[in-house]
Amino acid sequence: MILLSCSALAVPVISKLGDYIKLPKLRDVFSVFVLALALILTYMLIPSTPLSYRVEVFGGPYGVELYVSTMSIYMAVISLVMLSLVAFYSIKYMEVDNRLDRYYTLMLTLATGVVGVVFSGDFFTLYVFWELICISSYTLVSFRKYRWQAVEGGIKYLLMSTVGSLIALYGISLLYGVTGTLNFSALSTIISATQYSVPDITLYSIVTLIIVGFGVSAAVAPFHSWIPDAYVGAPNCIASLSTVVLKIAAFCIIRGLITVFSPLNFDYGFVLISLGVLSLTLGNLLAVMQRDIRRLLAFSSVSNMGYIFTGLGVGTYLLYHYGYQASYAFEVAMIGVFLHMLNHIFGKGLLFMAVGNLSQSTKSYYISKLEGLGKKMPITGLSASIGLLGLGGVPPLSGFWSKLFIISAAASVIVDPILALALAFLVFNSVFDAAYYIWVFQRIIFKPTVEEGRSATEVSVFMWMPILILASLLVIITLRLDFFVTFAQVALRSLFGG
Repeated sequence: MILLSCSALAVPVISKLGDYIKLPKLRDVFSVFVLALALILTYMLIPSTPLSYRVEVFGGPYGVELYVSTMSIYMAVISLVMLSLVAFYSIKYMEVDNRLDRYYTLMLTLATGVVGVVFSGDFFTLYVFWELICISSYTLVSFRKYRWQAVEGGIKYLLMSTVGSLIALYGISLLYGVTGTLNFSALSTIISATQYSVPDITLYSIVTLIIVGFGVSAAVAPFHSWIPDAYVGAPNCIASLSTVVLKIAAFCIIRGLITVFSPLNFDYGFVLISLGVLSLTLGNLLAVMQRDIRRLLAFSSVSNMGYIFTGLGVGTYLLYHYGYQASYAFEVAMIGVFLHMLNHIFGKGLLFMAVGNLSQSTKSYYISKLEGLGKKMPITGLSASIGLLGLGGVPPLSGFWSKLFIISAAASVIVDPILALALAFLVFNSVFDAAYYIWVFQRIIFKPTVEEGRSATEVSVFMWMPILILASLLVIITLRLDFFVTFAQVALRSLFGG
């Protein structure tokens, strides 16, 4: 975090230095180097046991705490991989824009917030770094402020996410009022001890406020209305980064609920299943109605967040209603959730950058204007194919397996009507979104090339290299699924201190 925050402050100086020595891209290379270095250092931090560093401002459990567990490393690594590749992609894609010193400063500030959130050991630290993410992402979405779409998307994102953040803050303040601390480990102990002396309505109100507050920024239905305009208004590389922000918002919910409000003692699984199923279905129905591929990908993100929320809901519902005998099914569901986070960050990030490449020749984002361009741009076309088929859950790609884990957990107690209904929606939507992803795939790859794209050629190495790396990572995840399942399993158990 110190490396990233100090580097963010240094970018304007590096930019001035680059202009002085006639190397204007020095700031770009510097930003990529810093993000790659942060990624390497974070991966080297993987602990055998959780590590913590506490700043005892007031003593006892009231200080600011940084907590490094396998879960923290898991989320930080996949986020920094995406950030590094987007920064590399931006070297060429963003060269037409001015004030790029501010662009890279905001990107490094966003990275600081992401690492800070996942390394937080208390709600206060988490919320401070969450606001850093929000401020950076609002500005990045509307970076091209000379376009009305950017202004509209940025304002909608700002208004919706600000309301969500305030709702979450109110829930956190109520939690402090009930317990007198915001430290996660202390909260877990206090809530367990005082559960029966505090009215249920108070505790469940806090749970609801946390789910709704961070759920707005996670773009889960019905709080998703900002996302298509934000994706259309933002540069394609920033739309790729938004996948990270969505998952960090979901992580805030997981961290708060599972750590503080144990699913063994609190029944919020049905609410999460309901939100997840609504997101799944509504996201898919809206996606197939779109002609602009960016809006299709935006609504498919709503659907993919539905898988994450449904998986989280299924796991917590099982644990509350069936106790420790459902612990294996809970673990299967949560492994599916964390694998799907990984698949969606890489897959959707890949697709937004690939769409940026494909639109270079036609200057259009309409699906009808992108037909056949995959044949003219083979590296982009191949990478986009892997991303589309992976997110569509086409076997044997990794997207299939993350969905299968969640579906398997829902099928573990088939006689339960809630789980049976969740299972039906999961299976239906898995087939449904596979169908339209394959439909987009065949139009980009197999359809005759549109007239505007007949002269298209492959883009710069700065723009095809990141998506080729992401496509390769999706293949590696598929081939080494055992490693990533184990990593997700260990990360999950680290939430419980084991």
